[in-house]
Amino acid sequence: GQTCLNMFYFGALKYAEKIFLELCDNKEAAVCAEKRGNIKTAVNEILFDSEKGIYFMGLNTPTKEELVADWKWMPQNTDKRYYLKHANVLAAYVGICDDALAKELIRKVMDDEIEGDCQPYFLHYLLEAVYRLDLCNKYTLKIINRWKEPVRECSKGLVEGFLPPEPTYSFDHSHAWGGTPLYSLPKALTGLEIIEPGMKEIALSPSLLGLNNATAEFITPYGKVICKMKAGEEPEIQKAGAMFFEIGIYLEVKFKAHLFNIDKLTYNPTLYENLWPIYSVGHQENVFEFEDCDKKKEEALKELEDLLND
Repeated sequence: GQTCLNMFYFGALKYAEKIFLELCDNKEAAVCAEKRGNIKTAVNEILFDSEKGIYFMGLNTPTKEELVADWKWMPQNTDKRYYLKHANVLAAYVGICDDALAKELIRKVMDDEIEGDCQPYFLHYLLEAVYRLDLCNKYTLKIINRWKEPVRECSKGLVEGFLPPEPTYSFDHSHAWGGTPLYSLPKALTGLEIIEPGMKEIALSPSLLGLNNATAEFITPYGKVICKMKAGEEPEIQKAGAMFFEIGIYLEVKFKAHLFNIDKLTYNPTLYENLWPIYSVGHQENVFEFEDCDKKKEEALKELEDLLND
């Protein structure tokens, strides 16, 4: 609806302003700040019901016919005013209202005082709002519990949705948008806060969220961070080496020939090979992970022996 679209636009302007400030482009940052302020005023004046204390999904005033005719994709406004969770989740997530109202909106959403329900992908914004408002201990596990039943049904994929659009619809389990707990749960457990862009500096405030014990880990450009927690004990935080990440162009030109159409009599030289790095992060010489060298050596010798026997 109109309200959700404006919430997303407000959030995009908020992030754009931060990016421009990091780039020392104060002029463009100011443009984003001004637009964001105008959107905030308009949304709270036009799309917020002060009596109910919640946002509604869009205007129910008639759209000018010339707008509908000239822009065929633009629908006419509905006659009815709809109050659904989506607009209120986004309001709390992007911070278009003050935090006191945002927390009250989340309470109403979680207590089902606002109609509607959300599919897996939209619960990402709910989890982000809960995190932003420091409500993780109260709501994180309650939200993530919704994934339990789909995982029992299929442990090898990510469910497409919770709410079938029609009774005969069957969800598949191959959708990345259903995997937000893989991101949101470790983030809530560790209390991760990125201080500097690129995770050059981070802060952690671990919490068990009511669990007895938990281990959470995440990757940064400078290494893997592992946080182990047990009730009644101080969290144990480990850093497991560093990671080297590179984007570039790789070109390899090979020539392959068969003698008498026999696969084993094949000549396959590399004629040309080159790599042009474009962007690199981390240090190539740093350790990222340890392996059992003796086991690897035995496996390599076995593969060599099998190859020679062939």
